[in-house]
Amino acid sequence: MSKYGSALGCWDLEVGRTKDMGALKLHPTHKDNRELLEIVMDERIKTNPKLLLDKIGEFVKKLISKDYPPENDQEKLDLEEYIGFNLLELMNETLITFKLAKREDLELAKKELLQIKTQQ
Repeated sequence: MSKYGSALGCWDLEVGRTKDMGALKLHPTHKDNRELLEIVMDERIKTNPKLLLDKIGEFVKKLISKDYPPENDQEKLDLEEYIGFNLLELMNETLITFKLAKREDLELAKKELLQIKTQQ
């Protein structure tokens, strides 16, 4: 491996998967990193939670499809269902993996959000 090789990443995506299934081994590139940065830095997107979730979902779907392309219509539907069902956790793991957030900060934000909801 070259001196830069260690900077290249492999993302073991375990969201919604059992130990028997194993993690999905994803290989994001610098272009993927730029695309995600554009999503989270876009004022129109980051101030609209629905749009942010949609864009992150599309981003993760594209990453998964690159390494695990759906081979038929059923697999396409299954991937859509997987993304939709695990969207919040996928968003969190994506932000952590790409070093745009820390797990502790996301957990704290989640607790604060839940406290606000229970007080209403």
